[in-house]
Formats: sequence, C-alpha cells, structure tokens
Amino acid sequence: MPSRRALLTAVGGGLAALAGCTGGETTPVGGSSPTGTDVTTPPGTATGSPTTGDDRPTRTLREPSPLDASGAWPQEGFDAGHGGVTPAVGVPGSADVYWRLPRARSGPAVLADGRLFHVGDVGEDPSGSPTVTRTHGGTGTASPDGGRRALFCRRAGDGRRLWTRTLGVRQRWPTVAGERVIVGGDGVLAAIRARDGGEVWRQDLGGRTATASTVVGGRVVVSTEVAGAGDRDPDVRAYDATDGTRRWSRPSSLRQAAVAASRDTVVSLSAAFRVGSVLTARALEDGSERWSIELDDSGIPAGPYVAGGVAYVAPDDDGVHAFDLVDGRRRWHYDAETSNVVGVAASPDSAYLVDRGRLAVLGAADGAERWARSPAGGAGYAGRPAVDDGTIYLERAGFPAAVVALSRADGGERWSYTLPEAVVDGDMVTSGLAARPTVAGGAVFAFAEDGLYAFGPGDGAG
Repeated sequence: MPSRRALLTAVGGGLAALAGCTGGETTPVGGSSPTGTDVTTPPGTATGSPTTGDDRPTRTLREPSPLDASGAWPQEGFDAGHGGVTPAVGVPGSADVYWRLPRARSGPAVLADGRLFHVGDVGEDPSGSPTVTRTHGGTGTASPDGGRRALFCRRAGDGRRLWTRTLGVRQRWPTVAGERVIVGGDGVLAAIRARDGGEVWRQDLGGRTATASTVVGGRVVVSTEVAGAGDRDPDVRAYDATDGTRRWSRPSSLRQAAVAASRDTVVSLSAAFRVGSVLTARALEDGSERWSIELDDSGIPAGPYVAGGVAYVAPDDDGVHAFDLVDGRRRWHYDAETSNVVGVAASPDSAYLVDRGRLAVLGAADGAERWARSPAGGAGYAGRPAVDDGTIYLERAGFPAAVVALSRADGGERWSYTLPEAVVDGDMVTSGLAARPTVAGGAVFAFAEDGLYAFGPGDGAG
C-alpha cells in the first residue's frame, strides 16, 4: 500500500514552491476574456473547425445569462476548520456546465464577493472576444511560456479574468481574508489585494516553506518547515492578516502537515511516515499549548478538521477519531480499516467519511453510523466530499470518473456529470476530481484532472 506522503507528493508536489513574490506583476483584464489556451468553456453548440492553437473545437457562449453564484467559500474546506460543509444551497437538482477552464490554466478555487481566486499557469492574453472550448483527450500541465505561476481573479458567473498577479506560487489553495488573498510557498508568505491584485504585505520566510494555512480571528496561521533538510525544523506560526506582523511561532514535534482552527483555538497535525502523528491544540492569541495527543499511525493521517467544538482525524487503517476541542478528550472512535486515501467532511451535527469506495455518514455526538452507501458498479466513491444544506458532492471513481451529487438525507443520487480522461505529466492518463469541490449558493466549482468546472442549475433543477 503506498503511503499518504507518496500520494500527496504525486498529486500535490507543487503545494509550496513560491519563487519570488517580489517583482510580481499585476495584469488587469477587466471585461475581456483570454483567447488561445486560457479559455472558458460553457456548454453549447459546436461552431465548427478548431480555431485555437491546441486543436480544441470552439463552442458558443451560454445564453441567456451567466451563472448566478452567491455566498462565499473563502478557504479550503469553506471555513477555518476546513470541514467542507456550507449552509448554502449549491445545485441540488439537475446540473449543467456553465463554463470550464483547462487544467493547465487553473487550480482549485476559493470564492468571495462573486469572484473566484485560484493559482495557475500564465499564458498569453490577447484582446478580443472570449474563446470557449471543449477538451478532447486532456490538456496536460505544462505552461506554454515556461511555467510562470500566478494568482488569478475571475468573475464566478462566467469565468472571465479580472486580474492576474504573477507570483511563481505553486500552493494549490489560496485563502481569502476579507479584502486580502493569502498565498504562500518557498520562502514567502504574502497578502494580495482582492480588488486589483496589488501586494499588501510580504513576509520573507528565508529557507522555509509555508505548506498549509488557515485564517481565523484576523490571524493567518501557517505551518512551515525547512524543505529538503534532514532536520526540517517544523513549526506553526501566526501572522496578523492586516499587516503581516508575526504574532508567534511554536515548534512542531514532527514534520508539519496541516492546520485548522475555530474561534480562539488552533489545531495542528504533525506526522511522520512510519513514526506516528501528534495532534496539538494551541491558543490563537499567543500559541500556548492547551493539549497534545500522540496517535499510533503508520502512515500520514487525514486532518485535522474542526466543526462544532470537535477536532477530527482519520489515521491510516484506524477509522475516524473525534476529540473535544477544549480538553482533547476523545469523544468517540469510528472503528474501521480505513486506507491511506481517505476523505473527510465535518459539520456540527455530522461527519462524512469516504473510504474504500464507500460513503458513511456519522453522528457528531457519538460517531454512530446513520447511513452508508456505495455506488452500483464502478470503483466506488473517492476524494474529499463537499456538503451543502442538503447535498453531498464528491467523485464517483472509475474510467471515466464522474462528479456526483447525493442527497444528504439518504445518499440517493440527484445528478452526475461524467468527466473526460486527461493526460497529465506528459504520459499519465487519469480522470476524476483533483480537489474538494467549492460550493456557493446556486453553483458548484469542481477542479478535475482535466480542468475547473462551473456547474449551475440545469433544466428541471429544483
């Protein structure tokens, strides 16, 4: 069985390679959309022969109106707890693809004030009408201009680019903190102005790499380590979201993996393959330790996820653990032989576990299984689910894979969309979701192996 670390390296090895936030350029685009390889892809009627340089047939823009996406999903997993559950209502009925971006131009997106923010490759941006395409056979991941990386701001309704900030960042998830977008990676943690892409503040991390972040109570909390060193010297740090002032830094016992938070408490999960893992709770104000728990784990666990005063962790081969956020007391343990690829979501009343092709919904109070479901045929469910007021969005694995929407009450399938196969890294054929979906009121944004999709209500949607 491959380790979680190996799998994370394969799918997210670019999580933190920031090459120079200084000297970055901001390119405003306004109402225009790019042509060529940086394109949006609404559904519609094919217009005939290919007009783009990558031999993909163009299609007409969706009419009569763009996608109406409301609300916010400002960081990975919706909020500082990264639980992946929002009170919004996404697309509970039938769904259509309103627009799409190729994978080489996009990454997983966060949402605020009707704008999407994502990290991706920079391509040419000639003026003119937007080109819309459908991908056949995958897009790959190489950038046509040598791999320059940037933070993109787009209109959520139609995918049109508003501005681009060249950063060289390879962090998968940006984080929105009010009017600032936080990005980090090798040597740099920076705040970018959401309205126009201007840099607000930058912290030089020296030889350190910022590998995870969350925003809570006006603080940006990150885990850092010295990349590639024998002694990685990992730590957890808190910065002021307004001006970037570092408020505190505390050492981490093992290689740092992830952080989550709720109100005045920061939870970090530090792990080392075949060594174990440590879950630690700290005060947001000064970083002082409140409690710490060692977990016997042969791989790299999933988590932490925080919701309703509970911190969730899913170790390899050991189900899901729920710990009280105040004192670290273990509230319950869902005993299951989970694999090292597991997806978890959590709300104040429920926990959602995706593992070995099966989706199980557990009660947050006692861990009792409310219901479980596996799809008929195929390879089962996969990935980390996103949950809205009444619907669960996740991947149905297989070749090809699909985005599916299930009833939160009983797991009944409401709609699905088959994803095409894509070629990544030049020779690997894959299909499916590459990250947890982002859910807004009236919309679902899904970053798949072949691109970023914007789903909205289809004919007959409820």
